[in-house]
Amino acid sequence: MKNGPLSRSLRPIFASAGALGAGGALTWLMSDLPRNSEMVVLAIPLLGVVLASVLFWRRQFGAQVLARAFCWSALALGFLVVMATKGEKANTPLLLCLCSGAALLAAGRHGLSVASRAGSRFSPAAFAGPLTAGLVLAIADLQTLLMWGAMATTSSSHHIEVFRIGMFTGAAVMFVAIIGVYRLKMWGILLNLAANVAIATFAIFASEVPPPIAWTLSATALMQFLLPIPMLISLSRKTATPDDPEHSSRGYALVPCLLIVLMVAAVALRDVEFF
Repeated sequence: MKNGPLSRSLRPIFASAGALGAGGALTWLMSDLPRNSEMVVLAIPLLGVVLASVLFWRRQFGAQVLARAFCWSALALGFLVVMATKGEKANTPLLLCLCSGAALLAAGRHGLSVASRAGSRFSPAAFAGPLTAGLVLAIADLQTLLMWGAMATTSSSHHIEVFRIGMFTGAAVMFVAIIGVYRLKMWGILLNLAANVAIATFAIFASEVPPPIAWTLSATALMQFLLPIPMLISLSRKTATPDDPEHSSRGYALVPCLLIVLMVAAVALRDVEFF
């Protein structure tokens, strides 16, 4: 269903409110941390969601992508902490997960239209949906990798040093891949695929990576790896065609479905401790 003028005007309001709610949840989480260094590290996603609350009001495509990436990163962090805790301790990360998800649901496709991409280097004629989703997830992963790497600097042990190097190396490669994807370069898409394979491999097999973080990084890496596969197959077979707006809109329906599943799962896992 197409957005009317009223819907377009309300979406930034609700998306911004959700992002600010996530910021409140992160502030609450920071107040529960015993170490000042960890509190400072959580300022990274806090700054991200506060900035997202402003970016949701911008019409530029780049601003909308950043806003969604910051909220996706916050949602993943909230989901991770929900899995690692239970009972009353899971209430705050659950609130973070729900507010971030609500912000993304409220934003919908607002600001991601062809008109919004006018004038930017990111103007794909085909596969705009998967490429946009991949760009959002890659930026979200970049923020997450930087956050975990920064948190690892609070410890001087060799065990943590390996984890820190892995996080910062992954962030550096992901940053270069993001530039390539935004410029619609094939090397950027392939580098993104390679980076996600490397990040997932490191997260799963490196003993230095805590299990909750390994699960989260592997899940987001898998999503990013699968997104461009249909596009690459079509390009290799030379069967790619320009996007059909009606078909594209149906494809976007998968995003809110995924968000709702994650939010419901977070509520269901509130009293279950995995780690």
